Amino acid sequence: MNLGRPLDRTALMLLRPIGWWGTASLRVLATAGVVGPAWLTPARGWACLWLLAWGAFMAACWVRGIVRFFVVQRYRQPLKCLRIDDPFRMRARKAFAWVTLLVLTQLPFRVALLMSRPWLDHRA
Repeated sequence: MNLGRPLDRTALMLLRPIGWWGTASLRVLATAGVVGPAWLTPARGWACLWLLAWGAFMAACWVRGIVRFFVVQRYRQPLKCLRIDDPFRMRARKAFAWVTLLVLTQLPFRVALLMSRPWLDHRA
């Protein structure tokens, strides 16, 4: 039973879990990291741009969490409302860690090069 103040439309939106925009942004950033900087050796500019995009995404999620905290305080909602996005945050952190590892090691590029090495040696 909720004994807090009645919630307006904005408060209801902020207390919901992150919707399609967060999931879509996470997928786009992960794909862009694997396809872009992890493949291109001299593209430090693209890697920096990719890191800036991740930073903007994380900042947006952080701001949403701060605003949610103020909504929970103002409308006297239960504190468990602050934990709604925890599964999404863990997925985002894991995706960032894996893709960053792929970008730093350039593993997709190296695997593709090793797989095509016999063909390249034969053609050379």
